This record gives sequence, C-alpha cells and structure tokens, in this order.
Amino acid sequence: MFSEGRYISQAAVLYHADAEWAGEAMLFQKPVRVLLENQIDCDIISADALLKTSIMAKDRAFQIGPQSYKALVIPFSQYLPAQAVDKVISLLKSEIPVYFIDGLPEGICEGQEREIRTPLLGSEVVSLSNLASAIENKIGFSVRTAASLPDLRTYRYQYDGGTALYCFNESTGDIIDTEVEINLETNQLQYCYRYHAFENQLYRIPSKQRNGIIKARLQLEPGEAAVYILKKEKDILPYYVSYEQSGRKLGGPWKLSYANIDDDANFKELYYGDQVFQDLTDWAAKNKFNGYLRYETEVYFVKDKRECLRITDTLNGMEIFVNGVVSGRRIGPPYYLEIPFKEGRNRICIEIASTPVFAAGDDWSALTVLPPFGLINEPEFCEPICE
Repeated sequence: MFSEGRYISQAAVLYHADAEWAGEAMLFQKPVRVLLENQIDCDIISADALLKTSIMAKDRAFQIGPQSYKALVIPFSQYLPAQAVDKVISLLKSEIPVYFIDGLPEGICEGQEREIRTPLLGSEVVSLSNLASAIENKIGFSVRTAASLPDLRTYRYQYDGGTALYCFNESTGDIIDTEVEINLETNQLQYCYRYHAFENQLYRIPSKQRNGIIKARLQLEPGEAAVYILKKEKDILPYYVSYEQSGRKLGGPWKLSYANIDDDANFKELYYGDQVFQDLTDWAAKNKFNGYLRYETEVYFVKDKRECLRITDTLNGMEIFVNGVVSGRRIGPPYYLEIPFKEGRNRICIEIASTPVFAAGDDWSALTVLPPFGLINEPEFCEPICE
C-alpha cells in the first residue's frame, strides 16, 4: 500500500544549520508545524541538498532525487550560505514560489560583502500565521478540510492505479468529523475506499468527484488512524459504517474483578471506592498491578439481535466475551464492536490488560503522562448512521 510508489510532498523547508551560529534564526520546526497542522505535506532539506536540485521550469517545481516540490520555505535567518542564496535566486528566476518567514536575510554566512536583498525581492515574506494560506493560494491544495483541524495529520502516497491517503487524529480528546477534499488533478480516480487494518478489509465510502477533486466524509476517534484508497475500479464491497457518538447504557448492574498476570485464571472481585467505573491508576500503582481487569454484566433481548458495543475510554487493548465466547478484540480506537446477541439473557465480559508500568516502575515511565487505567465511562450500545 505504501511501497513501489511516491510520497506526494508540496513544499520543502530549508534546514538552515549554518544560520544558527551566524546570527539570529528561527527554528525550522515552527514552519513545519504550521504546514502539518494545515495538511500541507513537506520535507526538510539541508542547504547541501538544495544545491543538488534540478529545476523543472515547465512545471514550476524543483526536484531532489525522486521528490518534487512546488514551493520552498525558508525560516527567518539573519544570514544564509552564499551558494544557498544563489540557488534560491535561480528558483525565483524560474518562477518557483519561495517564502521567507518574517523577513529577508541580511547577508552571507561566509562574511562576504554582497547585496542579496535586491535579487531576493521576487520572493514572498510572510508571517507564520499566513504561511499556509499563502502557499495554498499560490500552488493549490493537496488535502483540504471543511474546517481548520490542527490535530489532523495526512500523508499522501501515489502508485500505479491509485492514491493512498493516510489520516491520523493526534488529539487525545477531540473527535474529527468533517468533509475532506483530495485534489487528484485527474478524473480517472473516481472511487473512494476506507481500509480497516485490523480486519484487513476495504469498505466503500460515499464520495463525489468533480474536476479532479474527490470529496468524502472523514471520521476519526481520538488517536485513530485510517487509510483512504482512491481507485479507478469500482469494487463490490460493503459500505463503511459509522456510528452515533452517543448511545444508550446497557442498563444492568456491573461487576468488576481483577487477576494478576501470573495467576490470570483466578479473578477476584475488586472493591475500590463506591463506583465500578472510575480511574484505577492509584490502585494499580499502589498494588504494583500487572494483569487484567474484568467488567461483567447481563443484557436481555426478546429476540436475536445485532448491536454495536461502544467503549469511549482510551485503552491499551481489550477483549470482549459474550456468553463465554470471544466476540472480538480491539487494540486501538475506535473501540466499536458489532456483536450478535441471542434471544434471552446474554452475559457480557470486557477484559482489559494493563502494561507492566505499575509493576516495573521504570524511570522513563515516571516521566510519561499515562492515560487513566480502567473504564471511566459505562459502555454503550450505539446506532449506525445512515447516509
């Protein structure tokens, strides 16, 4: 899926190590962060790599190895190497957009007495806050969302017969639900699919295509990643099913028990506080716990029925049993599982594994922000969204 093809990057950001000791300089991470938060893929290139670029005047782009770029971004630098300045001037002569952040350089690193500002006047001087819009207005967009989504990361990969778009929600608490536009610059790729890595399954995604741009809905839970596949061929596949963000409680009383890793067949009921659903980090740390938590309840159905069980907490991994039989496993978001229930009483058991962090207590983990341990919110049944 991400091999034998080419990663699509729109801009190159200059890594100006020379400038950091020659005078004032902006960290290159700042413009990179701005571009990523606006879904503009970029690569960091050194001055040495910039010197090896070949200019594609017809496409108004420049190339380094197999990668091509339509814009060059230079973080603020009081001084730049002479050869790098010469290369930037040649890019400007070929009408390739060059963006200096917060100002043009004053001179040359090597101490040469040389006027460089006049030859660089064809470039654009922009602020960090205006960088993304300036680039998009000049060279167009590759991926665009209906609203600003600084937590969305994208990675676009092109191969023979299609394009893959990797999407990741960096937020730990906010859901992404938006319309995404993908500028393919071709009308041949008309069909959109979503790949479910855990199931190794493709699903159809309703989409619209016009003038080489595909529009589709993108939904990501906090911490969730997804791959969209854009193809020429129409495959007969099931549609991707999304679910409501709110649901109904299961209704029955819950029982909480635990078992240590060295005695995982011996579950003991856990009495801690006055609630079943709570953060058990303090309890796990105090007892140096390494093992499994088990949450159990019963539900009743008047006839056979399929329901989607939704867990809203962040987990290391979980396994769900219904009537003693494994119904499914989840190791990352989204924690949805469609389960067939039989008529009558059904016993649901959710097992959550801990990491060794509470038992081992290593130095690095002491510096890490750990997510809450255990289920904080009661699991729900949720309904599919019909589009």
